[in-house]
Amino acid sequence: MRARFSLLVLVTLAASLTTAAEIQLKGKVDAITVYRGQALVTRLVEIKAAAGLQEIVITDLPARILPGSIYAEADEGVEVRSVLYRERAVDQDVREEVRKLDKDIRDTQDKILAKKRQTELLNERKAYLTKLEGFTAPTATFELTKGVLNADTLSKITLFQFEQRQTNATEELKLAVEERDLNDQLNTLQRQRHELTGGSARTVREALVFVNLAKADGVLRFRYLVDQSSWSPSYNIRADAKREKVVVEYNASIQQMRAKIGPASR
Repeated sequence: MRARFSLLVLVTLAASLTTAAEIQLKGKVDAITVYRGQALVTRLVEIKAAAGLQEIVITDLPARILPGSIYAEADEGVEVRSVLYRERAVDQDVREEVRKLDKDIRDTQDKILAKKRQTELLNERKAYLTKLEGFTAPTATFELTKGVLNADTLSKITLFQFEQRQTNATEELKLAVEERDLNDQLNTLQRQRHELTGGSARTVREALVFVNLAKADGVLRFRYLVDQSSWSPSYNIRADAKREKVVVEYNASIQQMRAKIGPASR
C-alpha cells in the first residue's frame, strides 16, 4: 500500500512538472543599489499565468552578472520553489537589431555575388568579341586580296564590334563601382554588428525560476549583482559674498564600465 502511494506521488509530481509551461519574461528594472565595485539590480517580473506550478525563464541577463548572487522574492500567493542560472549557446542572436543586421548582411552578400556573376558574363562576352575579331580580320584580308571584299558588310561588323566594346567598357565600370559600394556597405554592417554584439552575442544568459501560484497571476522580484560598477563621493561648496553662509552638497559619481545591468538600462 505504501509503495502504491509513493508511486502515485511520483506520478502526480511528474505530471505537474510536465504541465508547467515555460514562460519567458524580461521584467523591468525596478531598483539599483550601487556599491564599491558592484551594483545590486532588482527586476520586477509580472507573471501572467494560471494557478499552479509554473516555470519562469528570466531572459536578457547581463554578461557581468554574478551567478551566485541571484535570488527571487515573491508577493503573497506566490511560492518560489527554486532558482537556477544557465548559459547556453544559440545559433542566432536573439536580439531584434542583430537579426536585422544579419539579414542586411546576407542580402548585401547576395548582391555582391550577383555583381560578380554579371562581371563573369561580361568577361565571357568580351572573350567572344575578341574571337570574333580574330575571325573577321583574316577573313577581310583574304577577301581583299581576292577582290571580293564586301565593304558594307565589313563596315557593319566593324561598327558592331566598336559599339560592343564601348558598351562593355561602360558596363564594366558600372559593375566595378556598384561592387565597390556594396563591399563598403558590407564592411559597415559587419562593423556595426561587431560593435553591437561585443563578442558575446551567441551566449544567452537566463534564470529558471520555479514558482507555485496559489491563484492566477503574481509578482516576482528578481535580484542579482553585477560587477565593474562603482561610485565615489563628490562635493560642491557654495558661499555667499559675505562668506557668512556656506552650502555643502554631497553627490555620488557613478561609474559603470561596460556592464549592462538589465533590459531597461540601454
